[in-house]
Amino acid sequence: MAIQQTSGKEQRQHALRCILKFAKLNDNETWNLAFSKTLNILTQILDNEQDETLYKVYSLRIIRELLTHHTNLFMNYIELTIFRILKAQSETESEVSNSFKYNTKRFKQFLFR
Repeated sequence: MAIQQTSGKEQRQHALRCILKFAKLNDNETWNLAFSKTLNILTQILDNEQDETLYKVYSLRIIRELLTHHTNLFMNYIELTIFRILKAQSETESEVSNSFKYNTKRFKQFLFR
């Protein structure tokens, strides 16, 4: 049983790392199709108190990269995303807090340009 749990954790970490790498690419066609579902999953991770901090950090990093490379896709999701990021900021882990600060900066740039 423990082997399956470890395997599941490793698969989840690998999937989040792949999404992080993919978020850095300028593949607008694919992101136009996958953005809403991906953002939904990432914000659910942020909202889930049972999830490990590592997954929340990956989620925030992915959102950061999406904000950097695909800003226009956030138009319909800005309030939801900000709310979930603010909620995740309450985490005591410094990695989550650092990712939160960077994402807040990117959202300010997005909103006031």
